[in-house]
Amino acid sequence: MIDQGMDSDLIQVVPNGVELSEYEDIEVEREDRPTVCTVSRLTEDKRVDLVMRAFERVSEEIPEAQLKVVGDGPEFANLEELSRALDADIELLGYVSRRRMLSGS
Repeated sequence: MIDQGMDSDLIQVVPNGVELSEYEDIEVEREDRPTVCTVSRLTEDKRVDLVMRAFERVSEEIPEAQLKVVGDGPEFANLEELSRALDADIELLGYVSRRRMLSGS
């Protein structure tokens, strides 16, 4: 952001609170095609709609790619409608428990 001309006094880093050590020993099943995943509470301020719109552009270059959206919230229905309108393979999975995410099942 500084390279783009923003005053460094206006920049504040906010850690996201994810403990990465919890994920170090996890073996992930590989998808048979390129997969992008976002995990978030689905609220307007998270702008998951922008992720989905950007992914549509990615899928123009990589048609076999897929986007998985994990989470629930007040924007779920709007995002579900948007996923149907976009020309991309986008799957909204809804709420997935932390245990299920970590186990990969």
